[in-house]
Amino acid sequence: MEKDLKAAEAELKGKFADTVGDILGRPDIQQLGERNTKFYVYFLEKGPQCDDMKAKSAAKKVILKFNAVGLLSEITYQDRPL
Repeated sequence: MEKDLKAAEAELKGKFADTVGDILGRPDIQQLGERNTKFYVYFLEKGPQCDDMKAKSAAKKVILKFNAVGLLSEITYQDRPL
């Protein structure tokens, strides 16, 4: 799945949050940041978050950052606990 996302990064960047949600589905985690930024987190593998969403998980994930007007501006992959 990570490989497919990386291949589609150029197509996703610049799209509105609602459009990205329609393409990728509802995010596992949604967070609001400073200055009206928004973050969508999608887990790419099974982990402790599957049983308890509040549990810290080192499972691979992709984090999508949307700017203040709702456009996807940054895509980050990580496996640090969240």
